[in-house]
Amino acid sequence: MSSALGRAEYDCIADGCGFERRLGPFTAMAFEDAIQHKGWPVGAVFGPEGALAESFGVSVRVARQAFRLLEARGACRLQRGRGGGLIIGQPDIGSTALTMANHLIWSGATMDEVWDARMILEPLAMAEAAQMAGRDDLRDHGDGDEGHRPSFTTRIANPCTALVFNCLERFPGAMGGEATSVRAELIAAIDTGDVDLVARLSATDVDLRRSRDGGFLGEPLGLAATTHAELQSRRNLASALALRIGADISYQGCCERRRLGSLAELGEQYNTGLPVLIEAIRILENIGVVECLQGRVGGIGLRLPRWNSILATVYSYLAAAHASQEDCKKIPISLNMIAAKRAVENYSTSISREMEQILFNISQFEGGEVVLNWYNLQRVLYKISGNVILHAFTKCISGYAVRAYSAELTILSSGGRQKVRQGTRIATRGLLAGDAGRTAQGQAVAHAIVHPALSSDPSRPLAR
Repeated sequence: MSSALGRAEYDCIADGCGFERRLGPFTAMAFEDAIQHKGWPVGAVFGPEGALAESFGVSVRVARQAFRLLEARGACRLQRGRGGGLIIGQPDIGSTALTMANHLIWSGATMDEVWDARMILEPLAMAEAAQMAGRDDLRDHGDGDEGHRPSFTTRIANPCTALVFNCLERFPGAMGGEATSVRAELIAAIDTGDVDLVARLSATDVDLRRSRDGGFLGEPLGLAATTHAELQSRRNLASALALRIGADISYQGCCERRRLGSLAELGEQYNTGLPVLIEAIRILENIGVVECLQGRVGGIGLRLPRWNSILATVYSYLAAAHASQEDCKKIPISLNMIAAKRAVENYSTSISREMEQILFNISQFEGGEVVLNWYNLQRVLYKISGNVILHAFTKCISGYAVRAYSAELTILSSGGRQKVRQGTRIATRGLLAGDAGRTAQGQAVAHAIVHPALSSDPSRPLAR
């Protein structure tokens, strides 16, 4: 990560749950940062293990732990033997989308929130697909099993948009299921590049699917869609086993912090050996959904997943996909504006104390703390507006942008800091006054500094 401010912002986006300090995950993050910053291409080989461990200042044992985490995330694979080493992997959108979907399930997201997210994000995603009509320079997102996911994903050039669309496809009523009465017209409009018509038809498509498939509204999500081909394509036995164990985890179990069992019990239940089981548990522990229990009973137990864990997984994919600053703008800005509008509509005086603290901090904070205070305002806005899924998508993409490009936000001119202060003040006072227009105005003022207009060249620095 490129700066102390970047780490602070990343931690703030993750709800202050802590920057990962364990050496294995920390080393994995360092390697991911190297992939992103140095632009290492797919298929590049780095090694051998000893040389890699030395270059990152850790033991070979710790390096292997980090490499196994990276392998599970799809960032690379370890090739042993002569000429072996760590090979940069093809970004795998399906694996990352599935992990995100499971994280939402374990966090208690509901089908109401899925349909709400689809109504906002699918028209945006399909409009992006229409904008790319006729182009042959689309990015390869590593879609894998096209028998499950529709080809729409491959037509979305922005890896951030493609990822959230693919994640939503994991739940009932997916666009890749039975076609609606407007689907043929929608596809034709995408092919001709009619963006406005695509946006309207996509919204209609979501409405029709919700009417047809929208049962179980309000209930926690069930098992995320996984194909047999995906299970077979897991990069190693531990990844496949982690997927099997994850399929048996529920939101209720996480809330109750249920005990899964001892290693011996889990080995018998899943018919696997101890070394593979330990590695699978480490993968689930890194995702943040299991923990080792202390005391006389001991064993492995469930917990509500941590935000910083899913941020690390998404970062690994977006780094491998070389997502640019421009790629990271559209969804967070769109969702932040929607969150602000909904926060005004759903405002409760119970949140007044937090809002007053944000106002107080505006005059107290200097330097990077000014941006952190604005991020804290976004957290409160999403808390009021109430959709876990929209908040998760924004966090994941903003977390990547901050960690990948934090050097660009480290030094703001006094004028830039003043603009962020001004935007935070206007949005906060607008919310307290119940004024949606003022709240949106404040968001726009701050966005102009935090998410400025960029060229498509990811190496171009932000204007200060």
